[in-house]
Amino acid sequence: MTSLGCCGTPARVPDPGESPDALLRLVLPLLAWVAAHCQRAGLSERVASIVPALGYPVVYAVVVAVLIVVRRGAADRRLAAMLAGLAGGFAIWIALHPASGAEFALARGDHLLAAGCGGAAIRRLPAAVRLRVLVVVSVGVLVLLAGPVAVAIVFAGMAGGVVAHRLDPTASPSRTLLVQASLMGATELGCYLAWGRYGTLGIAAQGLFAFMLLRHVSWVVDVRRGAQGSFLDYCCFQLFYPCCYGATERFADFRARNADPGAFVDERGLFRAAFRGAVYSGIWLVFPASIDLASLLTAPGRLAFAATYLLVFVRSAIFLMAVWSTLEAIALCWGMRIHPNFAGILAARSPSQFWYAWRGTMTRWLVEYVYIPLGGNRAHQVRNVFAVFAVSAAWHAMGVPFLQPTRPLAALAPIGAWALVNAVVLSVALAWRGRGWTLWPPMTPALVRTNAARLGTWVFGGVTATFLAFQSGDLLDRFPDFLTRLAGLH
Repeated sequence: MTSLGCCGTPARVPDPGESPDALLRLVLPLLAWVAAHCQRAGLSERVASIVPALGYPVVYAVVVAVLIVVRRGAADRRLAAMLAGLAGGFAIWIALHPASGAEFALARGDHLLAAGCGGAAIRRLPAAVRLRVLVVVSVGVLVLLAGPVAVAIVFAGMAGGVVAHRLDPTASPSRTLLVQASLMGATELGCYLAWGRYGTLGIAAQGLFAFMLLRHVSWVVDVRRGAQGSFLDYCCFQLFYPCCYGATERFADFRARNADPGAFVDERGLFRAAFRGAVYSGIWLVFPASIDLASLLTAPGRLAFAATYLLVFVRSAIFLMAVWSTLEAIALCWGMRIHPNFAGILAARSPSQFWYAWRGTMTRWLVEYVYIPLGGNRAHQVRNVFAVFAVSAAWHAMGVPFLQPTRPLAALAPIGAWALVNAVVLSVALAWRGRGWTLWPPMTPALVRTNAARLGTWVFGGVTATFLAFQSGDLLDRFPDFLTRLAGLH
């Protein structure tokens, strides 16, 4: 996924100077040349613009293939030194040409090239050195994304939590909860004070804190369960930058999958993830940027509203799959394995499958630390499902004072409605599946069943793609009208 631009329509190929991505700046002149020749051949401007957008994955695949071939020779010290120099050069470029938004800032072609060169360069180093390099690189990326003050505020709170636990490792669960909650609450307060004084810096700190908080809870629980790891292991787990925004890895699982940090090699998996991200990126670019929440609210008639509702979901899903496929590839470049996030969303055929696809790492976190401890499928399943979405709603609500400072209570309505709809639908779906019920006659073709289930899941997934978008921006007053239209009452 690259930063071709989320606001422009695919009616033209952007000028090279519009993108901070070094790889894209090299490729865009070629794509513009292809688009111009397509128009000269008689194709319309819109059709001509789609050709290079779909051709970009091919160019991207060639670049990644060359990178993989070069990485295979990294055992040679001179080549490893050259790759380290290239990684440093890309890092300098990225630092001098930042992109806005965590997704666009991370899911760039030059980020992938920097990680590919850097990961190959450190592969033969001792494990302790690789671990330190990963931590230092991740801190650098986080500072570029959020700023040094935000990183200092958030990580100081996390480090305080680690120190508190190390000083009293045998504390009772209630005392551990009280101490850790106090430290995390103080960190959230620090983010809020930074927001009051510096504005966007505080918002960046809160966004970083939200995901680090869940990972910190995982560390506390897993260490109490017997998981081992040094403070550097904790730092790598918390700071590894492909996970820093949007991923909720679990500590024990992350340690088990990356027992030798920076040494894992899966070049085929790297190519598949990078190419998949480029393909999704090309498809996303074909979508008109006008398919958004504002256009959904102004869609004329029920049919247009329903079609736009589904298209908003599909466009959101494609964008997220593009970003996270690229981030998965970046992690593999560094010799690390992370769980897929936002993977296979459009193929899901049930509410459960949807949630294991859409932000799947957070779903696994909620199942591991909320659903199963409450009894899971064994007892009080409906209560446990509602508890999961109550925790998720509380987590989403953490950002409301930053996003809607003048109307925080009103901004909680979309979050609460989202949690309620998901809890009810998922509870019904689990009960339905447990009893083996079906709406279809026995002779219904499998193709019909599959596609109907997929379409129904898209409708269900659209709740997440739309409801949560109302908590920020200036469309909050339109949420009641949106609900009436969605229910078919308007």
